[in-house]
Amino acid sequence: MKKLIILFVFISGTCFSQDMIFSFQKDKLYKITMEGANDFNKADNIGRTMEKMQLAIFSYVDPTTSTGYFIVDNFYKVHEIEKAINNQNGYKYFGFEEMQLTEDFFLEIYMKRGGFGTAEFSYQPPKKIQMGPFNELTNSLFNKANEIWDKKYKQ
Repeated sequence: MKKLIILFVFISGTCFSQDMIFSFQKDKLYKITMEGANDFNKADNIGRTMEKMQLAIFSYVDPTTSTGYFIVDNFYKVHEIEKAINNQNGYKYFGFEEMQLTEDFFLEIYMKRGGFGTAEFSYQPPKKIQMGPFNELTNSLFNKANEIWDKKYKQ
C-alpha cells in the first residue's frame, strides 16, 4: 500500500508540474537594478541562475550597467528574484521597474543575450538560445525572435 501511495504521488507530481512556456501576451518584463553583475560572466551567471530556479522565463543582464531585464509569468516572481539576488554572494538588489514588453525590446534583449552588438542586429538573424531542458520554451522564444527579426530586417 505504501508503495502504491508513493507511486501515485510521484506520477501526479510529474503530470501536474508545469513547463515554462513563453506567452508574449501574458508575460511581463521587469527591469531590475542590482550591484555585482559588472562583467559578462557575472551578468550571465545571475540571469541564468534566475532561469534555472524557474523565477524568470528569459533574462538578459547588461554587464555595463548591472541592469537585468527579466521576463516573468507573474509579479510574485519579482520578489523571489529579489531574494535570490540578495542571497547570491557579491550581488545586491536595488529595485525594479515594470516595462512594456514590446516586440522591438524583446528582440533587442534576445539578440544581446545571443552575443550580438546593437550594430549587428540587422546583419544576422537571431541564434537559437537553449534554455536548459526546456525545449518548448527554447523554440517559442527563438520562433518569436525570428518572426520579429523577419518583419523588421528581412527584405
